[in-house]
Amino acid sequence: MTGFIPEDTELDTLPPLYLNKPQIIANLIDANESYHVMGRGTGKSEGILAHRAHRCMTLMPRSSGVNVAESYMQLLDRTLPPILKRWQDMGLRRDVDFWVRRFPPRNAGLNMPYVSPETAEHSIFMRVNRHDVSVMRMVSQDRPGSSNGMSIDWYEGDESKLLNKGKIDSELAPTNRGNERYFRDCHLHHSVMFTTDMPTSASAKWILEYEKELDPEANEIVLAAEQELFAIRARAGHRGHFTRQENYRIAHIQKELSKIRKALVFYSEASTLDNIDVLGIEYIKKLKRNLADFIFRTSVLNERPGKVEHSFYPDLSDIHCYSAIDYSFVDGQAEGAYGRGQLNDCRKDLDLDKSQPLEVALDVGGKINNLVAGQESMKTLSFLNAMDVLHPEKIAHLAVKFAEYYKYYYRREVIVYYDSTHIPRNSVSEKNPLDEFVDTLNAQQWNVTPYAIGATPSYYNRYQLWSHVLGGRPFSDSEMYRARFNRSNTQLLRTAMEMTALDPRGKTGFEKYKGMERDNKADQQQAPHYTDAADTLLFGMIKRRRFGIQPQSSLIEF
Repeated sequence: MTGFIPEDTELDTLPPLYLNKPQIIANLIDANESYHVMGRGTGKSEGILAHRAHRCMTLMPRSSGVNVAESYMQLLDRTLPPILKRWQDMGLRRDVDFWVRRFPPRNAGLNMPYVSPETAEHSIFMRVNRHDVSVMRMVSQDRPGSSNGMSIDWYEGDESKLLNKGKIDSELAPTNRGNERYFRDCHLHHSVMFTTDMPTSASAKWILEYEKELDPEANEIVLAAEQELFAIRARAGHRGHFTRQENYRIAHIQKELSKIRKALVFYSEASTLDNIDVLGIEYIKKLKRNLADFIFRTSVLNERPGKVEHSFYPDLSDIHCYSAIDYSFVDGQAEGAYGRGQLNDCRKDLDLDKSQPLEVALDVGGKINNLVAGQESMKTLSFLNAMDVLHPEKIAHLAVKFAEYYKYYYRREVIVYYDSTHIPRNSVSEKNPLDEFVDTLNAQQWNVTPYAIGATPSYYNRYQLWSHVLGGRPFSDSEMYRARFNRSNTQLLRTAMEMTALDPRGKTGFEKYKGMERDNKADQQQAPHYTDAADTLLFGMIKRRRFGIQPQSSLIEF
């Protein structure tokens, strides 16, 4: 089931293809529906998705498939580079055996897919035998309608925890249809595969539900059959040829396997440790040192996170997230920029209003310093970004990081909201954190306006205000705002909000539980630090827009 390899490929010159145990099992089972939750570095794209796409295209000549992602930039920057690398490791040659974002040459005399795209910009074409070409189209959920009108034979995707399951079911899944007369006997026809590391948010955990559909007995049958096929081929290889009985047995087993696989759903989990032979123990130790505990446990050890009950932000959900990547910028970049992290600055942010100042709020401390940035337009409060620096870096490093990200925001104007906690009462020799942040930005030619919101808002007022802005309900006789979050830039903030619970021992019943902040082993990026910065930003943005005028009646005290 390796698929097509060009006849003129020198197999002896190819590097050996190493597969770890989870990759081997996933490729051997090869179920029509496959879902894999694996830690970072396990080789999901290179060892699983690349081989699956190759099989789909070669076993179904002239077929059309889709690789789907939350954003098109994710496809170009993270998903495709390891897939293309693996194809080349298999002996496929770029612009000879496959073509990225361009059509095969017309004079090659190749048969194009039965349903071929009109333009090649968002497609990868592969020569699957001497005469036929299949296509893998790139679809992203942040480009509305990118899958409209398609008729495909299979689809797959990485980082499923970022995908909107409702959009998959309503937009992409209905396109997985047709071509029964060509591929009805292939077990991969209308197949589905998704991979991800461990999801942590409620809206991303849909992939975990497929564990319930796992059929261990069927999986054992498939693995036993593959083991028998391996033994037959090994004996024939030693002998130098297949006997008639062996050929008959192979054909019979493959026919029965196809029937099983066509109706099979497979689900698997693996940790980064399953790829330790490739990564090495020092890499794991480095991740342990550098990653926050929560991220290490979920994204490396692949542990399922505990569910937070009695959330401080119970109204926050995926409907409050939006995608805003400026593809007029991304599409114009040289291909060498993809996969190298060179696109992570404000030029990619379509939601940044360069005619307005940025508005930020800080949360400062010894273990972590972070900020949340936003802007307002037509009563919508957009939380554009969230970033941090961890000990031993300090607030000045955060200011530099902020300035570096927004170096192409030429207005260079920012309003910094703060409360009494940002100015120590007994500041003798060192600058207070606010002044240090402001002075660092001023030194980089930023125009900074500090804005005091007064005393720290009570937990009750914060809880009520978030409930109203997330629910789109008025909180005074003249005020109603809505809140929304940039999906790709505020992931840490939203995870922290989802992990923040009410403290059952609080005096009023509305205090935040701050135990993680005091725990030296806890992940400080998941602790409430980010949420406190977001609270300050929310209050500051609304209070400044009151212009000193108090509404006649308000549910929230400012």
